[in-house]
Amino acid sequence: MKSGVDYIIGFKGLEDGEHLYAFQLNDSFFKNLEYSEIEQGTVDVNIKLIKQPGILNFELSLSGKVSVVCDRCLDRYLESAFFNDVLIVKLGNVPEDLEEDSEVLYLDFNAFEIDLGHYIYESIILSLPFQKVHPVGNNGKSTCNKEMIERLEKLASESKNEDIDPRWDVLKNLNNN
Repeated sequence: MKSGVDYIIGFKGLEDGEHLYAFQLNDSFFKNLEYSEIEQGTVDVNIKLIKQPGILNFELSLSGKVSVVCDRCLDRYLESAFFNDVLIVKLGNVPEDLEEDSEVLYLDFNAFEIDLGHYIYESIILSLPFQKVHPVGNNGKSTCNKEMIERLEKLASESKNEDIDPRWDVLKNLNNN
């Protein structure tokens, strides 16, 4: 990922206590990502850094809309993205007995800044639904591409009408016994 300077937070010279940061992500943020499934969007990101000796707590809050591909009709649509999370960063050596799924990020004592661009992107992805489908319109019907839905329904009905190889029927009967 090529992250911009905008998402790098320098913490070395900061006093202990709370520090607030606000970013507005736009299309250029998503285009700079090498493997992004999102190409367009506008997301407001607010970060509260609580700095303590040896520990940085980043409280992340994001909200906005991003353009995603519908899993049903393959057209793009705008999906809402809302996410709140806390990232804990400890300065020092990584413990040897640290488990892989630990929710604590370790940085070297000599580190003076952290790039949150990738973390912000992952948070946006986590905020999206597992199945991305156009929302239902005011009329109670799907807003998916009508032509694509008609094609899918036609293919589904054609596949039901095809003759099934009788060998499969014999195999299906094995489950019934």
